[in-house]
Amino acid sequence: MILHTPDLIRVKDERARGNIGKHLLVAIWCKDGVVIGRRANERSASRVGKTGRKFPNWLLEYDKRLYFASIGAYSDIEKLHTAINSQLDDLKTWVTARYVSKHYADQVISFLFELRYEHSLYPYGAMTTVFSLEAPLEFSMSDYSGKVRSFSQFVVAGAALETDACKDARRGAVDFLNKECKNARAEQWMIRGKGTSVLLSALRRFDLPGESQWADVVSITADGVLWKRRMISRRRIK
Repeated sequence: MILHTPDLIRVKDERARGNIGKHLLVAIWCKDGVVIGRRANERSASRVGKTGRKFPNWLLEYDKRLYFASIGAYSDIEKLHTAINSQLDDLKTWVTARYVSKHYADQVISFLFELRYEHSLYPYGAMTTVFSLEAPLEFSMSDYSGKVRSFSQFVVAGAALETDACKDARRGAVDFLNKECKNARAEQWMIRGKGTSVLLSALRRFDLPGESQWADVVSITADGVLWKRRMISRRRIK
């Protein structure tokens, strides 16, 4: 166990926040699915998961019903997603798949973040958003220290640097999405096409400048309570 002095906590927080970086990850629940996206870069190329479907390497799919979307250092994201897969697979060897729930997934990822934070000088430089294809339809977001918070219609992660620019980016995106989702609720949720448009507007307006002018956007559609397919595209951020 590492003795956590105030100075050490400050150093570890700064390391984690620095690796998470200045960019945003945005996810929105829609009437016919979920849209989730972030600014692309040269390391956010698509790869093939266990199910044979392609997705960006910042998004982990588990059993086509649990999703983990992370923003931060890609080396930490890869280690974290590997550990999540291992933990969930271990549970499935003892119980049926239905026990591998979002609630359990939240506990797993909180434990992994907290374990690394408490026992290493280098915490995971990542934030992870979790959502399930089964009720309750909500997002959970875990930070590098293991704290978990729940969100209903949308979530904004990233922009973790303690700078005025990052604080303004997070606050601006949240206020914008609150307004858009409030308007959509009057229409019984927004459709997925509208959700994609809103997500891209949030990135255009509030994501801090970067080398790439493209966003990775993942659209996950549903038929009732079951999800049918997923489309991955790169949409221009103008």
